[in-house]
Amino acid sequence: SDIALMLTTGMLFIPLVGSAYHTIFPLNPASWSLFFELLVNIAYVLLFFVLSKRVLSVLITGSLALLVLAAVLSGTLDFGMTGQTIASGLPRVTFSFFLGVLLCRSMAQVQGNLGFLRRGYWVEIALVLTLVIFAIAPSGGGARAAYDLICVVLLFPVMVTVGAVAPNAPRLSKLYSWLGRISYPIYIIHTPMLMII
Repeated sequence: SDIALMLTTGMLFIPLVGSAYHTIFPLNPASWSLFFELLVNIAYVLLFFVLSKRVLSVLITGSLALLVLAAVLSGTLDFGMTGQTIASGLPRVTFSFFLGVLLCRSMAQVQGNLGFLRRGYWVEIALVLTLVIFAIAPSGGGARAAYDLICVVLLFPVMVTVGAVAPNAPRLSKLYSWLGRISYPIYIIHTPMLMII
């Protein structure tokens, strides 16, 4: 049956790309991002020994070019979860993943120049700015594509760097730890829960 097919492919992370399905994982649409994360992690393992900073830079630049092209053509970065946009999901995950790898490998060098982040409430400032950025998101059109690209290419990497370098307020450490632990479980089940409700 159709349900058995969707259940089996969903458990095995095999996307359904037919026009009959509204998303590549109909029973849990959020699985699309986990599917791409699995792909890029497999690629990372296969390429691990040749991933110099130069190779990483080439991968990041190439995927960024494809990401910009896809954003211009679709007017958003909200793609990858349907059969029609599945190909655009590849540069979306490739850019972010390998930029994260490059940031991680460069962190020891970068931290020396970011000593000012070790004083003050930079984590809390970044959290507030995140909420403000989400609140001012345009609804569509060219402005949405530009907004999405600015967030993904500039703002989010800066916020990740702040989170990696700046200490958080001791009284909030347990709260941040708890929020971090529940964030992905909530993400991965939020669509089925909303469908049930």
